[in-house]
Amino acid sequence: MARPSVARSLLMVAIAAVMANAGIARAQSDRQINSAVRAGQFERAAAILMRAAEAGNAGAQYELASLYRLGRGVPQDDALAFKWMKSAAEKGHQKAQFNLARMFLTGRGTALDVAQARIWLQKADAQGYQEAAKLLAEIAARQPAA
Repeated sequence: MARPSVARSLLMVAIAAVMANAGIARAQSDRQINSAVRAGQFERAAAILMRAAEAGNAGAQYELASLYRLGRGVPQDDALAFKWMKSAAEKGHQKAQFNLARMFLTGRGTALDVAQARIWLQKADAQGYQEAAKLLAEIAARQPAA
């Protein structure tokens, strides 16, 4: 039986290998998506993004939400755009947090909710997303004094 330090070392090597393979697969997927988008093959890009989004990739969820908002490669669907944007935002994707807030502010794909918009803008702002701070200031300036 392997000593604990040897077993731990083997486990670390196995984890590193899995992470490296995931990185390679993600890079290949990113190249496929970029190639499809440059060629105007949005349906192909959407299919690749869907697989990654369903696997929990926040970046893919954000990009897929954007395709649904625009109706590129998929039917335009604000509800699905909101679903995927929220999923990415909940994973800490700052652009998704900002765009989810904008969706709450405009009632796009969801009910208009300024309080929820503020929450998501604050999260994006906390990560240094400057546009979020600007929009928070605009919202505050529009609110009547209590």
